[in-house]
Parts: sequence; structure tokens; C-alpha cells
Amino acid sequence: MAVLPDQQRNSVRTILILAIVLAALCYCVGLTAIQVTEWANRPRTSTPTITYTATVTSTLPATPTLTFTLLPATATGLPSATFTPSPSPTFFTFTPPPTATNTPVPPTATDTLTPVPPTATFTVPPPTSTDTPTP
Repeated sequence: MAVLPDQQRNSVRTILILAIVLAALCYCVGLTAIQVTEWANRPRTSTPTITYTATVTSTLPATPTLTFTLLPATATGLPSATFTPSPSPTFFTFTPPPTATNTPVPPTATDTLTPVPPTATFTVPPPTSTDTPTP
């Protein structure tokens, strides 16, 4: 087996892939054509219409005779379905997305320390014992 250069190998690979894709496309087109042909040539079924005709003949002295004649059914074709596309315009309005805005926030109250003036408190010192000498 001969070794091919990279460029030639890529060319052969491209041609083979193209041949496979085209063959698959031809198969799809052929199957579609067969299906359309079978659908177009299908037998049309008709709905029979029955018509009754009554004939009354009578003579004065005889009793009346009622005769029913059944006419052969006549077939009427089914309506064919036709597709009529009617393009209609679609209207829309472009709404740009909302943009971000920088809104300043007002300052909020913060806790502040306020000095409290000292208050006067009176405390009684505890008694202290002192030794006094006796004479």
C-alpha cells in the first residue's frame, strides 16, 4: 500500500464524504418521489347515493297499489384537498432591554455617641476604726 501525502489524503477523504452525502440525498429524493406518486395515484373511494322514487297508480274500483323503484346508486367523487398558503405579515415592535442606572442612595441615620454629663452622687464612706490609747 502506497503512503499518500497529507494534502492528497485530505482530498480523497473530502471526495469520499461528498459521494456519501450525495448518495444519501438521492435516496431521500427517490423515496419521497415514490411516496408522492403512490399518494397521487391512490384509488378514490366514492360515497353511493341512494334515490327512492315512489309511483302511485290507482283506479277507482281497485285498491291503490304502491310501487317502489330502486334506482342504481350513483357514485360522486370526493372533494380534493388543496393547500393554498396565504402569507400574512407579522408585526412586532422592538423593545430595547432595560439599562442599569446608578441611583444615589440618601445617607441613613447612624448611631452616634453623645457624652452624658456626670451627675453628683453622694456616697457615705464606711466607718473606720481608730484605736485610741487609754490612760
